[in-house]
Amino acid sequence: MKKTTFQVTRKLIASCLLTGVASLFLPSESQAISLISPGDPVLAIDLDISTGSEVREAQLADFMLDGDTYTKMLNRGGDNAGFIVTPSTASVVQSFTMTTANDSESRDPASYLLYGTNDPITSVEASNGREEDWTLIVSGDLTLPSDRETLSSPISFTNSNSYSSYKMVWPTIKGSGSLTQVAEIGFFTSVDATGDNLLAYGDPIISIRDVDYVYESRTGSSDGTQEAAEAIDQDVTTKYLNFGKENTGLIVTPSVGMSIVDSFQLTTANDASDRDPSSWVLYGTNDPITSEYNTDGSLEDWVLIDSGDIELPNDRGALGPLVSVDNSEGAFTSYRLVFPTLRNSGGANSMQIAEIQLFGSQVPEPSSVVLGLGVLASLVVVGRLKKG
Repeated sequence: MKKTTFQVTRKLIASCLLTGVASLFLPSESQAISLISPGDPVLAIDLDISTGSEVREAQLADFMLDGDTYTKMLNRGGDNAGFIVTPSTASVVQSFTMTTANDSESRDPASYLLYGTNDPITSVEASNGREEDWTLIVSGDLTLPSDRETLSSPISFTNSNSYSSYKMVWPTIKGSGSLTQVAEIGFFTSVDATGDNLLAYGDPIISIRDVDYVYESRTGSSDGTQEAAEAIDQDVTTKYLNFGKENTGLIVTPSVGMSIVDSFQLTTANDASDRDPSSWVLYGTNDPITSEYNTDGSLEDWVLIDSGDIELPNDRGALGPLVSVDNSEGAFTSYRLVFPTLRNSGGANSMQIAEIQLFGSQVPEPSSVVLGLGVLASLVVVGRLKKG
């Protein structure tokens, strides 16, 4: 039986449509495309948040309990420095004393807040110490001796409640700097520093700074360059630089729409190879991006796609290796790429990269698939009408 020109044409179009529709659902490796373009929405981020508390190894809070007036706790974070301590026995505190440190009277605390709790301590070193339910016992001003390594007069107060842990915060210091220091501290069970001193060397104690956390992401230079957008501008002479160092990165929303990432590539920046990323973590989301620039980028529901190490060239402005991404999580509209480590963090003051490109497959809008299926269905219907 001879086929009409219409039948041949219909079958040819149907075959093409079926191939096209199938390709929409089953993208192949040969179809991998660059997913990021200059101008795509992009945010600088850093997963780390901080109180600014900085206490070095030789000046930890433990040294306020060692009985040596020459050692000290020194916090470089600024106002509201302090500590949390858990004595060996829960008890009532009704007075305390402090011993001034070896130098710089301007670093002496000028006011205090004393709290108590019976919660297990889950706050950690350099945190803001707010994980527990704290009760304010007493607060006030301090008048510590001007002489160095000198015991203060007892500070007494009324308190009948026993607590297992205590938090002391110093909202202000005598001077205008950012350093707070104390040589020794004692908590006593009775007024005027009488009764037992509850504190002893070896008691669990951490340094804190009782302030709201701040994001560590800090980008850019004085001339307004070196922002995250310069990591996707396809210009190797520009760069994205973030002073947050480890755990910095970016969030990008490719204008191609929903996509499946299968690899990526980085280009090194113009200088300081110590700042190069040495590891990576890639996340995806289909949520609208509500995180803001220079935050931790955590407001969306992020899905971990893959992670690994990367060794970038020592040459500057050089294209790095194509990094394969084991993506079993599927398609996303936005991506978060984080660099947990650097080539030499100790020698770097920042993380930097010249270019970032994600590769993969574009997933079509559902309307495109529906349109193709609709045309195919129409041809089938017309064919049946012709037969009738």
